Amino acid sequence: MNERLLDTARRVARELDAIGADYRVIGGMAVHHHGWERSTKDLDLLVDEADYSRIREKLLESGFLPTAPRRKTLRDAVTGIEVDFLIAGVDRPGSSRAPVAFPSPGSLPAETGELPGKYVDLLHLIELKLFSAKYGRARERDSIDVVELLRRNPLPRESLDRLHPDVREVYAYWWKAAQVREDPDAPDYSVGPDYANLDEVSALLREGKVTPRQAVGMLRTEPAPGTAALASSPAPGVRVSRPGGGRSD
Repeated sequence: MNERLLDTARRVARELDAIGADYRVIGGMAVHHHGWERSTKDLDLLVDEADYSRIREKLLESGFLPTAPRRKTLRDAVTGIEVDFLIAGVDRPGSSRAPVAFPSPGSLPAETGELPGKYVDLLHLIELKLFSAKYGRARERDSIDVVELLRRNPLPRESLDRLHPDVREVYAYWWKAAQVREDPDAPDYSVGPDYANLDEVSALLREGKVTPRQAVGMLRTEPAPGTAALASSPAPGVRVSRPGGGRSD
């Protein structure tokens, strides 16, 4: 984990606790909290609309700086790390096309651990990731995150009953993909001419050898002709781009 990011997270947690503001860490640091240790460059905080102004004021007083006008983002003047705010009831996961807004942080279980701050629980994190994968701008990284979270934190397929109906089908799809590694008797799931299985694709992503967009383009989910592989159809409702194109974050 980036030490500068950890320093910023500690400062933010300390300042928000000092004024009694509730929040949940979501995004890449929450993914790390739940066991998928991929790289991330900023801190994403879910806050209530009623608390946002005083949180912003407190952090500005503590040495954080505004970024572009109208952006709900502050930059830590010490570390250079940006803190992005998602406003409950206003912002929507992925894009304005998502059928629901972010929930209030107070409605979500808070988890703590080795990383500083209060983190969203696993199932709600997965739900937010599924919305982002479905409605965001080619958010392949969110799909990868869901698979890796499910592989590190086994959840039953029936957990989909606790999710919003709009993302249940997508959850079932990625839940199936996540089982590949867990079953020692599973066939060799080829995901491309030079890749043996989903493990290798994930390793390439961790090592920075492929972009999230390219990695998801390698995933397969049904037997391909003449192989024991997963076929190349994208998850239901998820836009997937093949290797070589587009911008990823």
